Amino acid sequence: METTHLIFDSPHIDTLIDSIRTIVFVSFVAVSLYFVCIGQRSPNVVFHHARETVGILHNDKHFDKLKLKPTRTQLHSIVVKQCPALKKFTPTPLLFNGHLQTAAAGVISKLPYKKPDYKREVLTLPDGGLVAIDWATPLEPTPDAPIIILFHGLAGGSNEPYICETALAALEQGYRVAALNYRGSNNLSLTTPQIYAGSYTEDVRLIVRHIKSKNSTCPLIGIGYSLGANIILKYVGEEGSNCPLLTAVSVANPHDFNLGINLLHSTFLGRFYSRIMTHELINIFNKHAHMFENKDVQAPLQSEPISPTKVKSASFLHDFDEHLTRRVFGYRSVNEFYRMGGSAQYVPDVAIPMLFLNSSDDPIALNTAVPVADVLQNPHIVLAMTKCGGHIGWFESLFGFGKGYRRWFVKPVLQYVKAIVDAHESLPSTQRHLFVENPSFRPARHVHYKGKHNVVFEHQHQPKSRSSSPVKGKLEVAIDSVNSRSPVKLTISTTPTALKVESVQPELPPQHVSSTRKSAATKRSSPFLLYLLQFVSSITGGASGEGKLVQRFAILVFGLWVLSKKSWARKLIGQ
Repeated sequence: METTHLIFDSPHIDTLIDSIRTIVFVSFVAVSLYFVCIGQRSPNVVFHHARETVGILHNDKHFDKLKLKPTRTQLHSIVVKQCPALKKFTPTPLLFNGHLQTAAAGVISKLPYKKPDYKREVLTLPDGGLVAIDWATPLEPTPDAPIIILFHGLAGGSNEPYICETALAALEQGYRVAALNYRGSNNLSLTTPQIYAGSYTEDVRLIVRHIKSKNSTCPLIGIGYSLGANIILKYVGEEGSNCPLLTAVSVANPHDFNLGINLLHSTFLGRFYSRIMTHELINIFNKHAHMFENKDVQAPLQSEPISPTKVKSASFLHDFDEHLTRRVFGYRSVNEFYRMGGSAQYVPDVAIPMLFLNSSDDPIALNTAVPVADVLQNPHIVLAMTKCGGHIGWFESLFGFGKGYRRWFVKPVLQYVKAIVDAHESLPSTQRHLFVENPSFRPARHVHYKGKHNVVFEHQHQPKSRSSSPVKGKLEVAIDSVNSRSPVKLTISTTPTALKVESVQPELPPQHVSSTRKSAATKRSSPFLLYLLQFVSSITGGASGEGKLVQRFAILVFGLWVLSKKSWARKLIGQ
């Protein structure tokens, strides 16, 4: 029997090997860019909090709660130790920046997804308006199970994907869920000429009071997203130490309406986002436009007539708010509505443990508007800033190998809730009023929001001198750059005739982790190169479904490199 060998001409072999070498070279360049970017990238999640956060009283053992002496752990230590998912977020390489993450969140909302089995409770407010609570209970509920109250974002409702994902995960852990629907949202009838707004918290106050009256022994936890995060933070700040919530979480909060809206409309993509959100608001308004056609019927706070025609013709958010929102709630101008409606000014008044979660590349709730300086001065708050995530995106995977897409924020948020709830429930009822202990008092500070910096003025008053000589004083100015996250303190000596700068020194809190500056190479890089490096650096391998594909691709590249050697190739094909 004769053995037949397949023999190719030498030019064909050379062409095949040259093609393989080209592929190997391109792959080598991609891997090189990956390692270059890995060497320069900053920490994935950055925490911001006061030097000394509030002490949380807890027992280590539930079964021996009456015998063990309770201990106190600072809030930031609980977050770091008991929320492991909060330490790192690895985005899918297919969505390597904030715009793609935000776009994916919008697309997901139009596709079929799993929803909880809600039972709706409709509440009639004192002015005749209607709000709804969509209740969901676990399969085996306990009488005193904690209740998580979910606040949806702009033009949303209890059926939004981010609300449903949080609700389903909470139900699996044994929590009861109360997903809110504001006036006129999620197919809820509008019975009065008053809509909802991010500045209006009276409806939320009545809803929380109603839930608490029906479940007096159950801990209440609030979680708000986007506009809902602004509402819950403003509500918590207004309530102060009388807030009935055990804890609260603010996710993708815009914080400062005035600053955020100006920055949003300063870019082409920002105006594009504004048009989309305005279009969604107009669609909701069209369902209830008849309530605003009768000029004799007005909302309790309404200050000026409303023209439905002008509302429907709005192109951007500030147009819609000018023709409708600010008039319904009695503001003299849309700028006044933005200044007074933002929740940033209530951050110093928060008196319960809170977790803030924002993304540095959020194109809607911009990181420049995050009140970092106020967070550093309030020991009740821990702020976690991710490098990537977009606006309520945080996608870890789009495929998940049969499990569907995965969002990261649900896990750390519920880990934080569990840590606080477990600490509270570990105490006997006689000690729960001591659950939160404030740290030592600090000097009162007044915060300005100006440009990219938060300027904090602290006056050190000296006792009056009995002599007739002028009294000298000191003025400390702590400047905290939102971009660099590096506070700097200026100590200035003042007299009636002179002003002298004594010292300029950095002020970095020991417990405050932040990046001090961007690398010079990153500043000089072009936007295209930055996006390319960001895409390559997102491929960390194994963290997402796409990462596993990259691992297989690396094995294939290695095989091609072996075949690129002519001696190996000739032996393989029988020459």
